[in-house]
Amino acid sequence: MKSRIAFAVMLLLSGGASADFVVHKKVIQDGYFSQCELKKGESATSYCLCFGRVIYPEVSGMEDLQAQEKINQFFAHEYQGSGCAGKPYDWKSKKKNQFPGSFEDKTFALTHQSSGVFSVLAKHDYQAKDEDLRHPQIDIKGYIFNVRDGVRMTPKDVFGKNIHSVNKYLIDKITEKQGGFVGNPFISENECDNCGLVVVQDGIKVVFDSGSSAGSMADGNVEFIIPKKFITSPEILQALGGS
Repeated sequence: MKSRIAFAVMLLLSGGASADFVVHKKVIQDGYFSQCELKKGESATSYCLCFGRVIYPEVSGMEDLQAQEKINQFFAHEYQGSGCAGKPYDWKSKKKNQFPGSFEDKTFALTHQSSGVFSVLAKHDYQAKDEDLRHPQIDIKGYIFNVRDGVRMTPKDVFGKNIHSVNKYLIDKITEKQGGFVGNPFISENECDNCGLVVVQDGIKVVFDSGSSAGSMADGNVEFIIPKKFITSPEILQALGGS
């Protein structure tokens, strides 16, 4: 099992300078695991098996070490409880035509890093192997942190009193895309329901889970850019070059 894989990401700071921002992907589980109690010599059936690749990012290179530690503790707590948490499967003992029942994986993409804001988009990819699942289920989470204190920013921190206007904007976009909208507003003060929010160059990108009310499974992960005019966070506005 790999303990960690380090990679450096070069991004421009809001002030125009560049810096190495390093994220270590820490691997907790990686491979197929049995979720069933097996008798001696018994082989696991497909529903007993899952693919557990449980990873979370560890941040290094931040000037404020306390803020860095707070972000790392948040991610560790967020992801350590996910995945199979079973025993590695012994492929030598498996019987013919017994294949894993599912595949799960988490990937992370750094969408923005500046002296004030750090943003990551996480995708949880689930595909059933023993079913005719034409389109994979990809669930989304977005993380925006205030670099100065290491605290994750809520939608209220990002949009303030504009949350109602943001929801109307998104509903209008979805209605325009699919000719109608059936569902509830997505963004509350504390979360984005079935979607993730991240900082990008043009504003805040919202990415929806596949199969959410923003689109069908065939549409995949529908996404829109929420313009800067809806953002009230001084840290984000500064990181994007002002209002």
